[in-house]
Amino acid sequence: MTETPRNIDAEKAILGAALVPFSQKEMSKMAVLTEDSFSDHLHKKIWRGIISLLRAGKRPDPLLLKEELGDIPLTDLLRLTEQACLESSVQHYVEILRDKERGRRLFYAANNALNKLKDGCDYEEIETTLVNSLSKQTAAEQTTTIEGDVDALLRGEDVQNWVTFGLPEIDSTVGGLRPGEVCILAARTSVGKSAGAIASTVRSAETGWNPLYMSYEMAKRQLWYRMLSYHSGVSLRKFRDSLFNEYDRRKIKEAQKDLGPVFQKIKVNTEAN
Repeated sequence: MTETPRNIDAEKAILGAALVPFSQKEMSKMAVLTEDSFSDHLHKKIWRGIISLLRAGKRPDPLLLKEELGDIPLTDLLRLTEQACLESSVQHYVEILRDKERGRRLFYAANNALNKLKDGCDYEEIETTLVNSLSKQTAAEQTTTIEGDVDALLRGEDVQNWVTFGLPEIDSTVGGLRPGEVCILAARTSVGKSAGAIASTVRSAETGWNPLYMSYEMAKRQLWYRMLSYHSGVSLRKFRDSLFNEYDRRKIKEAQKDLGPVFQKIKVNTEAN
């Protein structure tokens, strides 16, 4: 049987590092860890105590931690300081613990799923259990510090790349689509949300991005119709019944030719839910 992923030496190295006078920068790197980052029950308890001291504005050391925890011998805490990693190695050991935590999450999820299979549980229940287990992440995993180069900002070198929504009125209000941002477009039914999404998708691809369009309300053919309609200017109503005149046909052929390379950049998923 595969052993539970863990690295006890790395756990001791981080616990010891948190109890010696490292710089605030290195402490902030360690502070992204949670008790789930540790596999040993005693180590979990020690880390809870360290975090408790940090939240109280106190710098953890063996004596303060002994007072906080009470039932752990001071000699054990002092021994941890002797096993502390170097200050320059803190990030390395933090990544080891986070990697092992992910491994344990996978390990327990896989074993749980196997046990449910043996018990004859419904496949949908097993799938739900797996998805919930694998998607579980602590907020601390994504926690970081705020950093920035103010000189580069003032020199105009910190400008983010952005892409248009395809709708000038929205661009002028929110500044387009930018990396790291989540934009939610909300409105009543049949007022143009899908049209706006189509416009943004096409313009993003034209700019060189690789957009992913996800929808469980619209078939791929309907998306194709809408993109051709948007680019050609031919009314979408005509696509539904193929009621095109010669002018429409010429404009649609031109749109298909223009959008050929663009379609190669766009990925579509109409099964998402």
